[in-house]
Amino acid sequence: MEEPYNQTSAYITPTHTYLPTHTHMSDFENNVTYYNDTLQTHFEDIYLITDCLSFLATLLGLCFVVYGLYALVKTGHYSLHVFVINLFISDLIQISTKLIQISKDFLILSDLIADYNDRLNDSFNDSLGLIYGVGVMANVCFMVFISAERYIMIAYPVWYRNNHTIRTPVCVSVTVWVIFSITTIISLWFNGYIELFVILVLLVPYPFVMFFLVGTWRALSGNTSVPRHEQRRIMGTLALVLSIYTVLFLPFVLVQIHFFHPIVNHMTLWIYLVELALILMALSPLFDFLLYLLMRRDAKYILRALCFRKRHKDKRATKTLMEAQV
Repeated sequence: MEEPYNQTSAYITPTHTYLPTHTHMSDFENNVTYYNDTLQTHFEDIYLITDCLSFLATLLGLCFVVYGLYALVKTGHYSLHVFVINLFISDLIQISTKLIQISKDFLILSDLIADYNDRLNDSFNDSLGLIYGVGVMANVCFMVFISAERYIMIAYPVWYRNNHTIRTPVCVSVTVWVIFSITTIISLWFNGYIELFVILVLLVPYPFVMFFLVGTWRALSGNTSVPRHEQRRIMGTLALVLSIYTVLFLPFVLVQIHFFHPIVNHMTLWIYLVELALILMALSPLFDFLLYLLMRRDAKYILRALCFRKRHKDKRATKTLMEAQV
């Protein structure tokens, strides 16, 4: 018996065999309820690989953040790391919910979950979808805050030095998590407008990211005190934020817009567009890790030190083995 894909689970990426349904969708789309087995298996493999890579990148990124925060805790220049830590926390939330969903689907396929648990299963999917949605929206928001802080540091350096404290980014971060959690729960009461809420949250910050990029470029063009290589690093950071936003999140926004105003009328093409949008969004933790490496001035020295320690350890192990053989 076919069952429709729950619309609140549109946030969830992995191993769903049903397309999203919506009251505003056309009759053609309502008739599309599941993928064929070959296409489903193909995308499940991609999801699994993507989620594993993203999970590893998120854990590695958190390790780098903790190390960087420990190294800079005495300098007072750690307000930027507050937003970065929250960025990786949002990545960890996304990856964890998707891995839980994958594990749950394996249990369902192995008949370990009985039929009488279907209602509980639907509620569980809805809860995972909401948690994943909060992680995605918070991820976008903290990327905007990172861009804003970079812009203020360059365009208004005196004001930034005199006014920035650790309390400000902490309060902002807590406020973001509280607001998104509350508004996401409230959106359940307006079930037909969940997609509209997601569209607004993901689209509103986009002009701000572009403004911070252009504003930082204009401020750096007339600033001779910042070295050329530092200017390239700063502009590269903001350009990467804009690229992540454009390439990884905007396709998902187009999918959400499709619920209100159908763009594609071809079933196979629509399936591929949905899956492509979800896979791209699942790659955001990988690019967040690259973003953090680009933000750090000493990233190459950390990587070089790690490689040196590994080579030094290998040399010591080889020397010990040779001595033992002698």
